[in-house]
Amino acid sequence: MPVTTEMDGEELDAEDAWHLARRHGLRRIVLDSFVRFRYGDGSPTAGR
Repeated sequence: MPVTTEMDGEELDAEDAWHLARRHGLRRIVLDSFVRFRYGDGSPTAGR
């Protein structure tokens, strides 16, 4: 389940997402997301 609140209980918003993208780079986030989806789907052919 994705995290939707901050440690202090506030809801995450678009500004938080842009802050993450600026800090880590949008390309890196997209690549990491693809890899996590690809290998985390649980199918027998994952990782081939």
